[in-house]
Amino acid sequence: MPRYELTDDQILDETETLFLEQAKAFFLELRHAAQNAPKGKVIRNVELLAFEKGRELLRQTTESIVQEQNDVLEKKRTPPMQLRTQTRPSRIPPPSHINLCRQD
Repeated sequence: MPRYELTDDQILDETETLFLEQAKAFFLELRHAAQNAPKGKVIRNVELLAFEKGRELLRQTTESIVQEQNDVLEKKRTPPMQLRTQTRPSRIPPPSHINLCRQD
């Protein structure tokens, strides 16, 4: 079976990496089910597992992709100045006309 190898310009992002890890786990689980199925029940057992686990894999993948797009849109909607203030703590000194030390 041919192996897929990434070139330097094909770096995977987090969502792709997560999907590939989940897909590999799904494949290995199906293989394990086939190897441990009773004689004459391989197809039935693997299909049942594929429907059950495959649906969950699709749900997780869809959720990751939608969240990724949501994050991209949120960054586009947020003005650059607002992003800067969100990432840095505010260090605005109090107005000089307000005396913070109470003197009685």
